[in-house]
Amino acid sequence: MKDKKFLVLSALFFFLFAAAMVALSVQPTSIFQARATVPSPTKSFVIAHYPTGGIVPVDGNIKVTVYIRDESGKVMANRGVNLSSTLSNVTILPSNTITTNENGMAEFTLSSAISGKAQVTAVDQGSNITIANSPSVQFGQ
Repeated sequence: MKDKKFLVLSALFFFLFAAAMVALSVQPTSIFQARATVPSPTKSFVIAHYPTGGIVPVDGNIKVTVYIRDESGKVMANRGVNLSSTLSNVTILPSNTITTNENGMAEFTLSSAISGKAQVTAVDQGSNITIANSPSVQFGQ
């Protein structure tokens, strides 16, 4: 009877020893390290809030809102967002780079002293990912 207990305990010991060796062969940092979450270029989006008529008057303002989301669609707060335009002389306020709020939203105001079509581009600064859904803004008389 003592031999059976010895064999069972010995087998259990060697099984646990082998399992521990396998577990320790994995780098502990890879087990406990946080996964970096990057924005989704397709689930993030940009909205231009056009006035009635669809054309922003020269020297008029238009609000552009950028929403940053990850691949699962969850909001991403505290992300730096850079907004740029293809039209020269477009003023972006409060700055061309701001941080998203707790809802993953960054709000910009655009104005232009000249007429023309401005293609807006939003880029997440942390990952350098360009948001795929970016509108154009028409400035005119």
